[in-house]
Amino acid sequence: VIIFTVLTFASLFLRFSAVFALKRRLRVDDYLVLVAFFQPLILVHLLALNHNLGVPYAKIAPEDASIQHKSQYSTGITWTIATVTCKMAVLWLYLAIFTMGKMRIVVYIFMGLCVAYAITFIPIFMAACNPPSAAWDLDPMVALAKCRPIQQQEYASVSVNMFLDLSIVILPLPQIWKLQMAPSKKLFASFMFSFGLVIVGIMAWRIQTTVEFTKTFEWSQNLVKVALQSHLEVWLVIMAANLPTVAPLFTKVINPAM
Repeated sequence: VIIFTVLTFASLFLRFSAVFALKRRLRVDDYLVLVAFFQPLILVHLLALNHNLGVPYAKIAPEDASIQHKSQYSTGITWTIATVTCKMAVLWLYLAIFTMGKMRIVVYIFMGLCVAYAITFIPIFMAACNPPSAAWDLDPMVALAKCRPIQQQEYASVSVNMFLDLSIVILPLPQIWKLQMAPSKKLFASFMFSFGLVIVGIMAWRIQTTVEFTKTFEWSQNLVKVALQSHLEVWLVIMAANLPTVAPLFTKVINPAM
């Protein structure tokens, strides 16, 4: 957790160093990555860690279980906001790079899909229990009676997320290979934009964790995996959004100085 937090912060530092070194104006995507980085997802999970997150079910006090379920409930919302904000940052970067043609129309379509995803799934996560407080009731039987199984919404959410992530990664690649520049530069640019494929792999891991969730009573230990996967996705998407903006810092400022 500490390592990836430091790496993500370092990528943000380099991004804004490039902004000032190249004397460009701040864009919408610059603000969006800041929103994604400073969202409360990590605070939600730190709260759960202080209440025995990952401890075997039989050893968890009802009060600690309640806090962990509050964390789980909040994660669905904060994770969705963070990931959609990151996706919008990458798409906004595409608008800055590709200033004309059909590519911009496609980018706007995917922006609409990302917003639609958030508008659809945030209410679904919020309405998982009726009333919502049943999710963290001290009596686990209340949650069983008042909450629907979360597996279906998890499968749907992660699957749509994988589709969006994969599409956003692929989107600029044909345009890059049409550019008049050396193949080595095309490969380097493709690598930077393809970094998001790692996130698709994490989403596949998340589906596996959801399947495991249905086969065990040790839900607290599974929540540790979900928390790690949620943070990894957010961290890596932020780094993926930062990489293309950092490249000019090395090509135009650092390399000439050397």
